[in-house]
Amino acid sequence: MKKEDVELKVELLTLGAVVSEEGWDAYKRSAGFQIYLDDLAVSVPAWGKYKRYKHVERSPFLITREGERWELHRDGEFLREIRVNPRPAFYDMKTTDGVDMWRVLHVCGDNCLLTGVRQTCSLMKGGQQCRFCGTIFNPRYEGRLDRKTPLQLAEAVEAGMKEGMIDVMLSSGVTKTPDRGVRDIAEAARAIKDRVDVRIQAEVAVPEDPEMLREFEGVVDCISLNVETLDQRVREEICPGKSKIPYEDYFRAFDISLELFGENQVNSWLIAGMGESDESVLMSAARLAEAGVYPYLVALRPSKLTGLEDQPPPSPERLGRLCKEVAGIVKDAGLRPEKNRAGCIRCSACSAVKDYVNL
Repeated sequence: MKKEDVELKVELLTLGAVVSEEGWDAYKRSAGFQIYLDDLAVSVPAWGKYKRYKHVERSPFLITREGERWELHRDGEFLREIRVNPRPAFYDMKTTDGVDMWRVLHVCGDNCLLTGVRQTCSLMKGGQQCRFCGTIFNPRYEGRLDRKTPLQLAEAVEAGMKEGMIDVMLSSGVTKTPDRGVRDIAEAARAIKDRVDVRIQAEVAVPEDPEMLREFEGVVDCISLNVETLDQRVREEICPGKSKIPYEDYFRAFDISLELFGENQVNSWLIAGMGESDESVLMSAARLAEAGVYPYLVALRPSKLTGLEDQPPPSPERLGRLCKEVAGIVKDAGLRPEKNRAGCIRCSACSAVKDYVNL
């Protein structure tokens, strides 16, 4: 890994790239257009066939495809060759109940299979939705199912694993039930593991009783419990519904998760660009790391149909500086991202923290 590649990754994570018409044939239906800078995976916010991120229309970067060759251009000039994996063959397969597998899950980042078991969220009603959340974008523009059955997921994962996929990330919108989505994910994970030997990350809201996370024991390998920020002022403004979950519940959930899954298997996303200060980001990262939780710092992706669609993401300079400092916090806490078994930390296509740890 080269320093200049990591710095280019940071630029792409914030500025995104326009993708030429012929390039969209390889689109994986994820939140980003997946590319590699040599072996460095990057989930690039893209503009073109899907117009999800308005700020990317002005990006200096262009991704083009010339036959089998993929190129990255900056300001109209060739910058370098990149690698883009082909569209997976299982996208053209169907489940036994006749559903297109691309509607069930998709490839994300570095060969990770990703889906929302529930693509809807109870917080969407009454103005309680997180203002950065693009959950509603996917079904409207890309035809995903609002609800996937355990059998559909198990069949699609099995097909994906035959094409070299490495792991699975199961998320869910917040449900109205006290478990807030834990049981749906646990049921899906059991069905998948009964069919194929694969490592699974669960991404879920903290349930009303954090002890409910014990339903994941033996069926998932690691977990993401996303607090987004420990700055309560920003949290209340950006996450009106989710901010009602007390921080104490998060830290109790972190303790239970570390007990269940062990060191380096628990992460929490932090989002830079929601109106917080640098000090707030670093304070949040330090508190998470001190608790044994990996602070997975990402840049805001201002998606259409959200309350922050016109909010600019952080500058490359700011994101790079914060990622370097958070990487130092991770090292000082003795966290080892390379020990992570599955999902976001292993992949890290959306975050440069792990890259700076490894430089």
